Amino acid sequence: MEATLAFGPDLILVAVGANDVIRGVSVRAFEGKLDELIGALADTDALVIMSGVGDMGTIPRLHPPLRNVMTRRSERFNRVHLTVAARYGAHVIDQRSDDPASWYTDRSLWSPDLFHVSAAGHQRWADLTWRTIEPLLGAAHGTS
Repeated sequence: MEATLAFGPDLILVAVGANDVIRGVSVRAFEGKLDELIGALADTDALVIMSGVGDMGTIPRLHPPLRNVMTRRSERFNRVHLTVAARYGAHVIDQRSDDPASWYTDRSLWSPDLFHVSAAGHQRWADLTWRTIEPLLGAAHGTS
């Protein structure tokens, strides 16, 4: 963390949560760590943008009832992102605004293991991330 802060970034992207959802980290522990991290980053002049947590239940390799459990857990972790962001004036990428039905049905978004996203899936995330970042950068520079 010290190296990041010493670098003096203008923009910080924080992408955390998906593995915590899958690995059974408690929501309380996740919130404590995320709050600590974003609190420290908020003390900088950087624009802090958080990944949020998409619907982990869309992973094709997961089947009910595990799929349903992952959907509910990822919703709770995403709410933590929103809560922590509100405390510190950070922003959250709304991954849940990206057509969830297509994540269930479009296998091209997934790698052959049907657990990790493919290059096409990463491109979708990048596009969604850019749609969040672009207006914020414009506002930060007075161009929006």
